[in-house]
Amino acid sequence: MTIFGVNDVIHMGSYQRDAEQLLMAWASRAAAAGHTNPLIPSRFEFDENHAVMLMSPDHARNLDQDGHTKKSVREFISGAAKTPLKYMVASLPTSVDSLPANLKWIFEMDPETQISTVPDPDTIEIVVVGGPTGKSDWVRLSGAPTITKVIEEPA
Repeated sequence: MTIFGVNDVIHMGSYQRDAEQLLMAWASRAAAAGHTNPLIPSRFEFDENHAVMLMSPDHARNLDQDGHTKKSVREFISGAAKTPLKYMVASLPTSVDSLPANLKWIFEMDPETQISTVPDPDTIEIVVVGGPTGKSDWVRLSGAPTITKVIEEPA
């Protein structure tokens, strides 16, 4: 069993066959405003930007048939998921006034600067679940650690 703290779930209904279009759709979900990003620490007890891709079997099959691996999917999302700095600042879980002095340099940047919302591909978990529906989810986690425990059935 795996338990994780969820910040939000962004649905992705796509019947695209083209792997590049699927990857771009995933990257657009990952780039949505409202994320927690390591660029600007939050007040979460654990401040890690991580997500789980709940990928439908047909999306996984299409990506696999076109030569993609979990690693290549993670790397694509990490490189393509970007949002303007102004959206990242607007969606901070804390007030702008509460930013520490060592982060004030952020306000010297152009607000249109594209910032990666997934700077580390290793923060993406990919799980293939569900049926052949073309419906998947991008789950942004709250920063709390993900815990997995094996549950054994009684003998």
